[in-house]
Amino acid sequence: MKEILFYEDYRDKLNCPTCFFEKNNDNVPHFHSAVEIMYITKGYLYTTVSGKHFKLEQGDLLVVPSSEIHMFRSDSPVEDIVLMIPINYIPTFEKLFSVKTFSDYILTGKTARDIYGFIKEIEKNKSNPKSPIVRGYTYLILGYLSQNIEMKDKQINDNHLIHSIVKYIEHNYASPITIGMLAEKFKYTESQLSRFFNEMMGCSFPDYLGKLRTKKAAFLLTYENYTVIDAAMESGFESLRTFYRVFKKNYSITPLQYKKSTSSDIKKNG
Repeated sequence: MKEILFYEDYRDKLNCPTCFFEKNNDNVPHFHSAVEIMYITKGYLYTTVSGKHFKLEQGDLLVVPSSEIHMFRSDSPVEDIVLMIPINYIPTFEKLFSVKTFSDYILTGKTARDIYGFIKEIEKNKSNPKSPIVRGYTYLILGYLSQNIEMKDKQINDNHLIHSIVKYIEHNYASPITIGMLAEKFKYTESQLSRFFNEMMGCSFPDYLGKLRTKKAAFLLTYENYTVIDAAMESGFESLRTFYRVFKKNYSITPLQYKKSTSSDIKKNG
């Protein structure tokens, strides 16, 4: 079986600024070294960044600094445009972001609209991402952000711990895993780690694990043509009953319905 590459991984392998449009964004907590900038063009979206919760509305601009845990949840139709800036694309800012981070994550009003305009210019030039135009607008965006959001020293202790936990779960999600097992591994009590996980991730450990496993299963159903039972077992579910319940909770349809609908979409676009 080929390596499963998920969206978070793809974002972190970019070597130049990249724009894309999204609808109804919904993602498990994750992190990447690239700076992520999102502008809401329609509707609203819930997000958690490093344990802080926000509701983003049309006209709001979100900045996710390098390596900070974040997640998205949409309860209604929402559209946005995202700009990913690799941390090493502009050395001046790479050096700054190694010791500093933004003290806030949200911009509104004219500044947000100005940056949105710059992002659209980068999107217009997506066929030539290494052009001076793209680099120039990227400098301009990062300059606007550093002038309009106060910078603060990075606090690495909590981020280091949650990064270690997320990586461990990513590597072991298909095996039996509990918050008690994590607590023992990372030398915390179960209640301490459960509380910390909720604060940093914006969701409980069971909800996170269920969503991660169903995302893995959805990939296998769509791109590897796995049967429902094989996708369930490969993704760490111990029973089909649990798989169906958790999958429907996260995707609002059954695994079989999902497989049929995505297979149909692939055939149309293929």
